[in-house]
Amino acid sequence: MDIIANLLTFIVILIGLYFTYQLVNLFVTIKRARKEDSSLQFCLTTVGKAFYIGISILVLIVIGIAIYVLIYGIKQDNVTIFRNSIAVISLAIIIYTMQMVNIVLVGKKNMMVGRMLIDYRKMKKVDITYGNEMTFIFGQKTYKISTRFVELTTLRKAISRRR
Repeated sequence: MDIIANLLTFIVILIGLYFTYQLVNLFVTIKRARKEDSSLQFCLTTVGKAFYIGISILVLIVIGIAIYVLIYGIKQDNVTIFRNSIAVISLAIIIYTMQMVNIVLVGKKNMMVGRMLIDYRKMKKVDITYGNEMTFIFGQKTYKISTRFVELTTLRKAISRRR
């Protein structure tokens, strides 16, 4: 039974590291895109800004506490505490990464959704619904993104300027 628990802990660590890599990759991509196109700005509502700031602070606090508990578990030689803190860290990173890929940046010529930089002129059949989603065709592929925390008026203006 201990072998299975060790294997599952290792798998959780790998999953956490993969999502950490995805998160770092997202931040690096956003930074490079903003350096390349200085007109890219975050297209978030006030509630969206508060949500992303709040979730960022919450994730940092949760990870900090989990690391403290992880160290405590190592000092006390308690494997259960060690495994649970690893699971909490991985879960917090997974949830945070899944929320961060929904960030939309809008510029003069390009729009960035997560890690994907999109030229407005190449977007086809754009449909922004009031059901918190936007669908469009880009490169012969249909995309659907969440617009829950996106400033729709800014997004509509940017898309209407594309021609």
